[in-house]
Amino acid sequence: LYITDDGNNRVRKIDAQKINITSNVGSGGTYTVDLTSETLTQMQGVAGSLVTVNAGKTLNYTGGSDTYHGDFTSADATATFGFNSSGTFTMDGTFTGFTGTTTLSGGTLQFSNATGANNYLGGDINLTAGTLSGVTQIAASKTLTYSGGTLTPRSNTFAVNGTLAFTNAGAITYSDALTGSGNVTKSGAGTTTLNGT
Repeated sequence: LYITDDGNNRVRKIDAQKINITSNVGSGGTYTVDLTSETLTQMQGVAGSLVTVNAGKTLNYTGGSDTYHGDFTSADATATFGFNSSGTFTMDGTFTGFTGTTTLSGGTLQFSNATGANNYLGGDINLTAGTLSGVTQIAASKTLTYSGGTLTPRSNTFAVNGTLAFTNAGAITYSDALTGSGNVTKSGAGTTTLNGT
């Protein structure tokens, strides 16, 4: 990783697995993941702060309940974000600039941007376990691969602008509405039940 600071902002590395961005870094301070793989157990930041995952690098979050108010981006689509939490991790900034692949394998990843306009990631998503909550859509030309866990969209509606691919081996029930001009596909031996409209 590396940290840049313009002298007026605070980007604090608490220890090897915790960061806390305590003031707006929009004027020059960023926290950038530049290791092949980095694991954080705490990720906090005020509104206007920025965490960026560089090309080909991986950020893993394995902490408990936490809130990150800043923005989350990637250098390009080769970045990855692994989420396996023991609690609820809330993100309420802007995340559409993260165009890499996100994999959820435990815990709850909660999007809670006030307007809802930015409550989605700009890349592919693999939902294998845990809960993806508050999300509004899958971006155009991107795929949400749904093999397990729970999808609970904001306002009970999920816009499929890319592809929603059910690949479940076990049973999955999705009870909210689906909209959008994308595709819904099904593979895998499990039963998928759609109860929404």
